[in-house]
Amino acid sequence: MVLFYVLNITAFLSSRGRIKRLAQARMAALSWNCDQWGTASYQDNACRWSPGLLPLVLAGAHAVFDRDQFDRKEQIRQAIDIVDLVGQYLPLRPQGRGYVALCPWHDDSRPSLQVNPERQSFKCWVCDIGGDIFSFVMRMESVSFPEALQILAEKAGITLAPTPRGQPEDQAAENPKQKLYKICAWAEEMFHNALLRADAAASARTYLQTRGIEKSQWTNFRVGFCPPDNNWLVRQAGPADWKPSQLEQAGLLARRDEQSSWYSRFRGRLMFPIHDAQARCVGFGGRMIPGTSFLPENVAKYVNSPESPIFSKSQLLYGLDRARQEILRTHSVVVTEGYTDVIVAHQTGFSQTVAVLGTALGPSHVRLLRRYAERVLLTMDGDAAGQRRTEEILRLFLSEPLDLRILALPEKLDPCEFMRERGAEAFRDLMEKAEDPLEFKLRMVDRGLGPEAGSHQISQAMDDVLGTFAQAPRPEGPAREMVKLREAAMLNQLSRRFDVAEDLLRQRLESLRRPVRKRAEDAPPPGQIDTKLHAWDRELLEILIQDPNTLSEIRTVVAVDQVGEGAAREIYQRLCGLADEGLDATLERAMLTSDEPELKSLLIELDETGQRKSADELSRRKEDTLASFRRRQEDQTREHIAHRLKQQELQESEEGLELFLELHAKKRRQHGISAPTDG
Repeated sequence: MVLFYVLNITAFLSSRGRIKRLAQARMAALSWNCDQWGTASYQDNACRWSPGLLPLVLAGAHAVFDRDQFDRKEQIRQAIDIVDLVGQYLPLRPQGRGYVALCPWHDDSRPSLQVNPERQSFKCWVCDIGGDIFSFVMRMESVSFPEALQILAEKAGITLAPTPRGQPEDQAAENPKQKLYKICAWAEEMFHNALLRADAAASARTYLQTRGIEKSQWTNFRVGFCPPDNNWLVRQAGPADWKPSQLEQAGLLARRDEQSSWYSRFRGRLMFPIHDAQARCVGFGGRMIPGTSFLPENVAKYVNSPESPIFSKSQLLYGLDRARQEILRTHSVVVTEGYTDVIVAHQTGFSQTVAVLGTALGPSHVRLLRRYAERVLLTMDGDAAGQRRTEEILRLFLSEPLDLRILALPEKLDPCEFMRERGAEAFRDLMEKAEDPLEFKLRMVDRGLGPEAGSHQISQAMDDVLGTFAQAPRPEGPAREMVKLREAAMLNQLSRRFDVAEDLLRQRLESLRRPVRKRAEDAPPPGQIDTKLHAWDRELLEILIQDPNTLSEIRTVVAVDQVGEGAAREIYQRLCGLADEGLDATLERAMLTSDEPELKSLLIELDETGQRKSADELSRRKEDTLASFRRRQEDQTREHIAHRLKQQELQESEEGLELFLELHAKKRRQHGISAPTDG
């Protein structure tokens, strides 16, 4: 078949020498083994051969570059320090040249989140999440890039120019979360002014005084009052240009159906604004005022804002924004159940106090507390119901690396009443005597056992304690060792208390255990960008990030479309785009060109891995990388010609034949193979 092809093309060759060269090329093509030298396949999109030319073209194409948006992002980036920003959300502690914190996106038991002030970036290597100030806000606030841009611009005091016509609608639209924040802040001010000045608020002011709450704390916690008139809030919203539908979205108004009129959700109630850790008002808790006729007798004592994009009871703690600094200073937090408990505690001098929002303490609360404190003092009412709730949440803490203490109050007293009646010293003494949860549990079990308790009752009591441990989640990593130590201490105490061998107790514990479904992580789902890199692409990008000055030389050799598809090509394209704008293609600027968190995280990873390599060898690495690229391109070009020779496509031009034979001879020399002779 090969001879048939050779004979058929002799009509195109006017000399015996040309026939000989074509025959040599055909034989080389047929003997070509691309796997032998490890070259890329012929179908590789990077190989677009033109006869006689290697595809070593300049990188003319670059990313679509919006200079105006880039300049806005650069201005905001320079105005906001990432250490200050992350510190508003998470407690930071110095480590080396940077800072670390517990990662909020996975069940972190030791600080895994690293904050680098030099390059203004963050990175969690466990989650493989990282980026700059914009991607951090996108993750923490669960917002899009335009929304994060607006949030950070407001923090920096920078006014963004109006969105130009032609941009996508989702970028031009106003940030819905920011609107809700503004409405809640406005309502907070309205309610607070009503408490101070409205005649209808006289009963609310009297109630606060009877609870022993000083007027300075009314202002400190922005306590307010919602007048009983259903239309009061709508009238106040008119001058502020808020529509009833917007107040409904913020949870301030409600209606029974779409045909019904709006009514004030909190009418006639004492108002407690609820803030997030950044001190933004996100919702309200409304308390019925005793002795008033504002509301029917059968209504709920407390009403909270409904769930919204900015309000979630399971993710918030009342007073955390004001307690945060004291919690960080003392490494401890006092957890109560009521709004007035928190206010009176702060007034009494215990400003590390927070409260749940009318719901049971849950796993999200525990993870939130772990970010700030090492010890949790759980303060519950002294009645039986309060002690039952205390027992329920023990299971949450047994698998957490926190020092939990149970602060059991005397019966029929809540923390507010205890501090008012007995004072700060008595409460401080109670805090110092707070019990270990295991001791607390054993004491509760002992209450149910009389001196004449039989074996069945003792067995039930042991199962009660063992059951609490059996139902607790079993964490992985360092926290697992902590749980094993707690179990060992518990089994030792039970063994001594009930005179039962520890081995038997351990067997019973394992029999009570049920498989616990692993808690889903909070880390956001992975993006759509393929961030996997081939070794050559990774080396190229590491060099460019370590020394942006090498880009001008590299891009004269390597075209954008000759870099691997996916994240590698995207990053290289953006670096070239920066250079085309006359800007140094630094890591910080490269991150500003992208709104994709996954791409920013990859850039930080490339910088980290690149810094671990010797800077003295950067020039040699660059030359080796370019030499490797040239060899790869030569192999791809030769393979392409070989394929065309096999398919009898080269019929009119001898230029490709000459190039192919030259490249083939070069490859043979590289492998120490001598040229064939005529004989």
